[in-house]
Amino acid sequence: MRTHLRERRLLRQLTVAGLSAALGLGGLTAVGPGSAQASDAANAAHEVSAGSLEWGLRTSYRNYIAGPIAHGEITAGDGAVWLDGPGNAKGSFTFPDASGTLDPESATGELAFDGTVYTGGHDYGNGYILELSLTNVRLQVDGDQGTIVVDAEYRPFVGANPNIEPPAVENAEDLKFGTVDLSGSDLVPDDDGVVAVSAAPVTGVREAMEAIGWDQFYSSEMPAIQLDPLSFTATVEPDPEPEEPQEPEEPEPVREPAVEVFADDGVTPLGDAEVTDGTEIVVRGSGFDPEANVSTRPPVPAGLPAGVYVVFGRFADTWRPSEGAGSSARTVIDQRWAMTEATLDQVPGNFQGSIRGQWVELTPEGDFEAALTIGTDEDTDGSYGVYTYAAGGSAPNAAHEFAVPVTVAAGEEEPGPDENYLDWGVRQSFRTYIEGSIAHGSITVTEPATRNEDGTFRFADGSGTFSDATAELAFSGEVLFEGHDMGAGPLLQMSLANPRITVDGAAGRLVADVASKSLASGEVAEYPGVEFAELDFRDAPVTITDGIAAAQDVPATLTEDGVPAFADFYEAGAVLDPVTFSVAVDEAAPAEPAVTLSKTTDLDPYADVVAVRGEDFDSSALSDGLLVGIGPLTDNGSVPDLDPVETITPDDGSFEVNLLTEGVEPGAVLAVYTAPVDASAGEIYVTHTEISYAEARTPHLDVSPSGDLEPGQEVEITGTGFAPNRRISIAITANTATHETYGWPTGWLAHAVVQADGDGNLNRTLTVSGTTTGSGEDCTEVQCYVASFSSAQASDASPVDYRADRSQDAFVEVGFATDGDDPDPDPQPGNPGLAITPESVKRGEHVDFVGTGLVPGEEASVVVTADPDSASDGSLNWGVRESFRTYIEGNIAHGSIDVSPPASRNDDGTFRFADGHGTVTRAEARLSFAGEVHFEGHDYGDGALLQMTLSAPAVIVDGDTGVLVADVTSKSLDGGDVVEYPDVEFAELDFSAAPLTVEDGVVSATAVPATLTEDGVPAFADFYDAGQALDPVSFEAALGGDVRVELGPETVGEDGGVELTWTVPGDFPLGAATAVLTAGDVELTGEFTVELADDPGNGGDDTGSDENGTDEGTDSGDDGTDAGADGGADSGADLGGDDGSDSGADGSSDDSAADDGKDGALPDTGAGSGLLLAVVLALAAGGAGVTLLARRRMTA
Repeated sequence: MRTHLRERRLLRQLTVAGLSAALGLGGLTAVGPGSAQASDAANAAHEVSAGSLEWGLRTSYRNYIAGPIAHGEITAGDGAVWLDGPGNAKGSFTFPDASGTLDPESATGELAFDGTVYTGGHDYGNGYILELSLTNVRLQVDGDQGTIVVDAEYRPFVGANPNIEPPAVENAEDLKFGTVDLSGSDLVPDDDGVVAVSAAPVTGVREAMEAIGWDQFYSSEMPAIQLDPLSFTATVEPDPEPEEPQEPEEPEPVREPAVEVFADDGVTPLGDAEVTDGTEIVVRGSGFDPEANVSTRPPVPAGLPAGVYVVFGRFADTWRPSEGAGSSARTVIDQRWAMTEATLDQVPGNFQGSIRGQWVELTPEGDFEAALTIGTDEDTDGSYGVYTYAAGGSAPNAAHEFAVPVTVAAGEEEPGPDENYLDWGVRQSFRTYIEGSIAHGSITVTEPATRNEDGTFRFADGSGTFSDATAELAFSGEVLFEGHDMGAGPLLQMSLANPRITVDGAAGRLVADVASKSLASGEVAEYPGVEFAELDFRDAPVTITDGIAAAQDVPATLTEDGVPAFADFYEAGAVLDPVTFSVAVDEAAPAEPAVTLSKTTDLDPYADVVAVRGEDFDSSALSDGLLVGIGPLTDNGSVPDLDPVETITPDDGSFEVNLLTEGVEPGAVLAVYTAPVDASAGEIYVTHTEISYAEARTPHLDVSPSGDLEPGQEVEITGTGFAPNRRISIAITANTATHETYGWPTGWLAHAVVQADGDGNLNRTLTVSGTTTGSGEDCTEVQCYVASFSSAQASDASPVDYRADRSQDAFVEVGFATDGDDPDPDPQPGNPGLAITPESVKRGEHVDFVGTGLVPGEEASVVVTADPDSASDGSLNWGVRESFRTYIEGNIAHGSIDVSPPASRNDDGTFRFADGHGTVTRAEARLSFAGEVHFEGHDYGDGALLQMTLSAPAVIVDGDTGVLVADVTSKSLDGGDVVEYPDVEFAELDFSAAPLTVEDGVVSATAVPATLTEDGVPAFADFYDAGQALDPVSFEAALGGDVRVELGPETVGEDGGVELTWTVPGDFPLGAATAVLTAGDVELTGEFTVELADDPGNGGDDTGSDENGTDEGTDSGDDGTDAGADGGADSGADLGGDDGSDSGADGSSDDSAADDGKDGALPDTGAGSGLLLAVVLALAAGGAGVTLLARRRMTA
């Protein structure tokens, strides 16, 4: 209790009647120390002489007070104790020293407890403005209902506003604080007169909740706010018995303790007889004072005789506690606990189970008999024997310290540990809870599983395989946990069967078949093959010895998938019991390295590319590199000199290499080889795969008709003997000149390109367009030919350039009719060019493709294709952090969340950011999205104290990792300035369990775990620590894929120019696009960029039509991309904000409150830690004005 509150209490000297009147005016109910009914009941009630009350008010309230929002304190005094527990909330409070009366028959009475609890929070410089102190805690019992009555001091809570003077502290004695449901409780005392009630539900009294301000915290539960459950014990004194005439007291007996040791028959004195490991002996004691050795600490209640330990062990020469020897001098091998039955009956239930397993009765006469099993401990020095001494928790007693030597025969070497088992206890505190006084449950183990002496479980019949640092292990058996059975079956159930363990280096998983029923849902759900626990082998590695895979005390933590399987009892990351196993395993044969080729037969002797892919090449063995190349086929499999050859390092065990061969002898058989640079790496990495080249071929053409050709006539051309799958040009030419670089005949009258099939055959039809060739020869006057040669088109020169290969040349003479007019000859192209305007075009706008230097009269067309790696029309669904949204819009912050287009809010409260675009390549992606979300709260008239704006989020993916980048501005509760964080790496994304997928032309990722980065902490107004879990991220976008648009044809004008115009569709992929213009035998290529259309909802975009205007990009919604066609220059850098500086906000919160996580009005204030990579997104978006000249590719 804070000092000023204590002083106020000292000043209160009101009468009960006066206080009742005062509280009546305040809307509270005051009650006297007991009603008339309670007074009557007290006449028949029994006095209460001992006991305690355990109650925590409300867990989430404690969590809030002790967390980083309220920055408060919680204290317990005057005998009350704040129990330990997880998180800020810790545990509940115990109020000791029960007194009062209780009539178990009528279930009436009133109990009073000692102790004071104080809570205070939100100190803005003048003390806490949220305060509550409870003392003089009483429980009034009336049948199935009880009432918690307290003396309270509190400051009515009107909000965490530093600008408002908080109300004065108010006092309320005998305040009815909560009603207790005792309908499920048994008030009948046990044999020792103890009444015990566990976890009785408590509901807040409305008037009290409104007075202290909890109606604001938990408004959604009003008028019945659920408080923490209550437990208590009370020792009820029996009615006094009439006094009997007292007999003369007998004198105390004289105690002379003695110990004897017998063989297992209990008759034959053991003496010096030699015993072996596993033999049972009998120990008898007599003359021990049963009232001696008074306990001072648990497990035996203080003041009761603790008894005597009876031990077989190996003790040091100086072992006696009375001589100051510590426990390290006493190595216990087998132990019994001689204790009176009266003492055992008073041991708390949570300790009785373990004590009864060792207990032997110490009779009132001071006798006991115990059977002990001989064992050995070769790791300890000392003497084997039977020893007795005062039990733990009591003072040393030399009169009870005896030592009887026992001769133990040297036994055979101890057998090694059992094989094929898994020892695991799931979680010790959960076992204790199930079998303890709260759940009153049970644990059932089904064979072949068994239960170990320490309470853990042994799953049997283990088997598995291992290879290198990986293992797959499986075990059998089942464990069933049940608790909270109120008569209609257990409310809490969980069965775990057939656990499996996977090991991958230092990481691993425990998988099991689980079925569970939680306290919340009441429904049984099955989780077959659930990844229940993560295992950390860094400090507990797996060892393989003589085929036995073993690991000991491997740390285990609960997975996200394990949370519902564990009946939502613990959060992800909760520490589970460590795992120990030993299994005889089969060594898994390492995977054989495998090589696959893109082609193995009919390779082109002139030049060809072979794509080589390898799998299962161990990178650790190939640290010096791996040779991949082509060479002659050898008889003995040795590796010859290779040409071409590449040296690579298969970092992930795989590789891809393209090998180019040139000038190979037709019909040759070679091989693709792999070989380690370091020959000692192993022969397994030496491979060879045969490849064969096509035999020598002689191309041959058949032309029909071949004589009296006339303009407009079609000529059918067939061919054989060509290089398989080669692209071949077919032309009509006079063959009077050849290309200066590649040697094909020039001066074409007609030209087309066709691809030979796998057997080297082709066919094509040409239309005779005139009689004069492109170089001026008249085919009616000179000999002309139908010619074949390797494709002259530049686009066919990749990946292998065959244009200089003359092996595909073939000529067939053709004749032309001599009558009729001849159209003008086709001029040779001069300097053809392609201009694309504008170089960057928005969806919905038009782009012009202008060709120059072309042959007049030719038909020109344009094919537009999208970058296959481009992505657009994407959306990002993300809630920042659910509990932060709840906090902002709840009764504490009294704030709001505003969403600006094109972002929108989903039905579940999360946000959808739109207009996503970027690039995607295999496991990498860069996607940016548009929209803004603004959070603000704690506005007390001078503007919101807490603000955060998050806009323009972007996602960067690199394999299993990634980051979320955003523009953020924020103002924290601790400071008054708004700070900008442009392009801050806000969240780290984990794609290991939620990978990037591509299906049906859509790239997506769903429920990607996100955690706050170090850089994101200040951007998030210092509201959470680095590593805190944020809401998962989901996104998708459409890939460019094989998008192809054909424009035209249009006729080339007399000036050699042609123009085609295209309006970009609203769904055309964003990013780089390629345009190919073909006209006659000319092919031109250019690139341009497609950008996102302006959002008309933001006021439109300035197109630069202002006369001599200069748009500075300051208009709301201007994206700063205006070209300014009349000379205006837009230099705006605003990406959707008012001034180009708006930033996005992010949210988070993690309910660590222990009252089922249902208190949506209070933010989670649990701490967390973590680290996030920092990457800045920079999506390239630029136009290209490069044109490439190539010969036209004709289509059949």
